[in-house]
Formats: sequence, C-alpha cells, structure tokens
Amino acid sequence: MSTVMSPAMLGASEALAIALQGSARRLAATGVKWRHSLNSAVPSEAPANLEWIESTAIRALRAADALSAMPLAVLRVAEDARRIERLIAQLGSDPVPLLSDEARDQVERLIELTRLEVDAAVQALINPDLHLERMVDDEFALDGWYDQVLGDVLGELRTGDSTHAAQQVLALARVLERISDYAQHVVSVVSETRTAQISATQPDS
Repeated sequence: MSTVMSPAMLGASEALAIALQGSARRLAATGVKWRHSLNSAVPSEAPANLEWIESTAIRALRAADALSAMPLAVLRVAEDARRIERLIAQLGSDPVPLLSDEARDQVERLIELTRLEVDAAVQALINPDLHLERMVDDEFALDGWYDQVLGDVLGELRTGDSTHAAQQVLALARVLERISDYAQHVVSVVSETRTAQISATQPDS
C-alpha cells in the first residue's frame, strides 16, 4: 500500500508485509511436515508487530489523518493477518495421517497453492501498483486448481481403506481454504484502497 501516505502508515504497511511473510514461511514448514508425515509441531509465533500496527492505525484515525482510508485498510489487513497466523498455528499442531506418496504429493500441492495466495498478499502490500490486476486474476486460476487437486486427493483416499485419513485431509483443506480467503481479502482491500487513492488525486472533471 505504498503510494502517498504518512510515514506512520507506510511503516505499518511494511510491517504487515513482514508479518505475512513469516506466516508464509510457517505454511511452507507445514508442507514439509505433511510431506514427511511428521507429528512434531511447527513453531508458531504471533504475527510480528501486529499490536503496534493496530495502535498506529488507530492513532492516525484519531488524528483525522487526511488519508483516512489507509488506517482503516491497515486495520482490516491486520485482522486478516492475525486470523491467517491463528489458522497456520492450528495446522502446525494437528497430527498428520499416514498417506500414500501420491496423496502426500497432492496435499503438499494444496499447501503450496495456499502459500502462493499468502505471498500474493505480501506482494500486494509491498507494491500495489505492480501487476495488482494480474494478481487478482491469478486468484481465480488458483481457486480452480485448488478444487481439482482436492478432488484428486480425496478421490484416491476414498478408493482405499483410508476413511479417517480422508477426513483429516478434508479438515486440512477447509483450514487452507479459510487461509486462502483471508489472503484474497488482503489483496482486495489493497486494490480497493489503491483505487480510492487514485480517484481522490484526480481532478474533478
């Protein structure tokens, strides 16, 4: 969300990107956990500086920041970042079922697709002017691929005696879908805020 904004809001936006980068790394570690059927928990941590980010945005609102859309957007993204990390912490502590090599490949692909969504949110925060429309389009392509991969892995599990494993994979998929939704919401908030900023700087016709 880097366009013209107060230094405090610029710092908050950069801190949000760092927080989501940490979440993406822990999501990748969750993929490794499923790849190797590990039951050790993935270390979790609160998203970096979220309390500072939120207090900074609230102070900007109270000071009647001229770019009032920015503090509101920062608060919305901070809440999404908090929810994403909470869900990743849940995945990192859940037990991993024994799966076939093919099923593990598919599950790892699902996790990687979700990590790409979180990374798109990071990129939107770092540089909203850089291919933001393309990133939004990519979200729809990822959604379609996600549905196909999930259908493949559940289809394979249901062909064998793996009902419990299928249930665990379905639970994983539901959590990943929620993470994906929050990440997509971050991109949408950045896009809407950027559009509003451009409109506000254009002279009246």
